[in-house]
Amino acid sequence: MQTFRANGKLLISGEYFVLDGATALAVPTQKGQTLQVEKSNTNDIHWQSQLIDGSVWFECRFDANTLAISYQTDEAVAIRLMKMLQYAKSENSNFLIENGLKITTRLEFQQDWGLGSSSTLVCTIAKWAKVDAFQLLFNSMKGSGYDIACGMTDAPLLYQIKQQTPKVQIVDFKPIFSNQLYFVHLGKKQNSREGIARYREKSALQQLPISTINDLTKAFLEVNDIASFNKIIFEHEQIVANIIELPRAKDLFFKDYTYGEIKSLGAWGGDFILVSSDTNFKFTKEYFTQKGFSTILPYSKMIL
Repeated sequence: MQTFRANGKLLISGEYFVLDGATALAVPTQKGQTLQVEKSNTNDIHWQSQLIDGSVWFECRFDANTLAISYQTDEAVAIRLMKMLQYAKSENSNFLIENGLKITTRLEFQQDWGLGSSSTLVCTIAKWAKVDAFQLLFNSMKGSGYDIACGMTDAPLLYQIKQQTPKVQIVDFKPIFSNQLYFVHLGKKQNSREGIARYREKSALQQLPISTINDLTKAFLEVNDIASFNKIIFEHEQIVANIIELPRAKDLFFKDYTYGEIKSLGAWGGDFILVSSDTNFKFTKEYFTQKGFSTILPYSKMIL
């Protein structure tokens, strides 16, 4: 039996703009996904995807030689998975040469958290197949690849697509005020592909502020007080809101939040937000719980 694992991800700066060459700041999360490979007595590949509680949310069977789908509980997911396995096999002829296998993936976070169900899958398959994870992503799905960098790296990083090539730089990012930072789940699973499509539509006729985003990413790394951190968040949020023509999460849900700033992470409209707070955790948790948002994680409990 073999087991492979990848980290989840959160994008602190550069959302959307990373697609157009901006430098983004991203952090791997403590929770991720595992992929377990076992030999079986069958002549097919039996795939089972499990949630954090062990319940099965997807299952399929592939022909061991052709990878044709013989059974599936979700056709779209099965086809996407088949394409990933086909690409991996085309890159490594020694991959999937066994007659029968049982593959089990298991999420370490809630499926609707948006921490990278797809990206962690890509990373674990790449590790198993011994192929390039970025190329596996680019040949099977759309996206910038920052989530792949997080899945394969155990430290905060800067990510940039330069001349169509991913560039990853490990950085030291743990603000001295990280005990005043929290992650709050909005409870609305956001489709990254839909977010990207909206960005493409809205940004097509606009001059993109790539250099300003790069400056803000640099500022996130260099800031040493929470007041300045809040100003950077506000400026970044305003830029994204103006480009994609969507209101900030703070304007939508938390207009009366006066204890710090709030920043959307990744595709806007759902998943997690980053919250800064100049008060204690108990008070901060009570504020968001009363608003109907009960999943609140301190920085130390979320980031690797």
